Amino acid sequence: MNSYELGWRYTGDNLRTQLAAYYSLSDKNVQANKDLTISIIDDKRRIYGVEGAVDYFIPDTDWSTGGNFNVLKTESKVDGSWQKYDVKVASPSKATAYIGWAPDPWSLRVQSTTSFKIRDEAGNQLDGYTTIDLLGSYQLPVGKLSFSVENLFDRDYTTVWGQRAPLYYSPASGPASLYDYKGRGRTFGVELLGVVLSTKFRSLDVW
Repeated sequence: MNSYELGWRYTGDNLRTQLAAYYSLSDKNVQANKDLTISIIDDKRRIYGVEGAVDYFIPDTDWSTGGNFNVLKTESKVDGSWQKYDVKVASPSKATAYIGWAPDPWSLRVQSTTSFKIRDEAGNQLDGYTTIDLLGSYQLPVGKLSFSVENLFDRDYTTVWGQRAPLYYSPASGPASLYDYKGRGRTFGVELLGVVLSTKFRSLDVW
């Protein structure tokens, strides 16, 4: 495999950014077969994209905002031309955005995480989805109390693997519904750091 990357980074008083472009090329791949065996195959494949991140701390306030992203394409060479790669293997583009508020001793952050739709040459598709999380902490005299609400709005979605698995195993190893792995519903977490106590609890997942 040959890989190339070119990047740039900036760190200022209130702004931090970084950006990178990358390209990789390979000629072999591991193929998973429907009978659960694997094969090493000739497969000229390239992956290229751009990834970056930015954080901005608003002057004279306790607020900050930012995000990161990775936009990529995976292609294979077929009969001399590049085509969209099989979604069973190709990764979707992703992005995260957040807004934070951190008046000492509190720290609160709301963030969104998005997995984008991807489609291959055969017409197979992985649907995109977005989830929202609330993350927070409180600095104690000894230790820190952290808490979270993941999937804040109880979004109903199927994970990337839950969408890929039927393409691997159905119908040979059961109906597609057997592999429809849903993402977790609204999930609560609490953790106390610095002392001998750690507890987490989760709401009932509702699909």
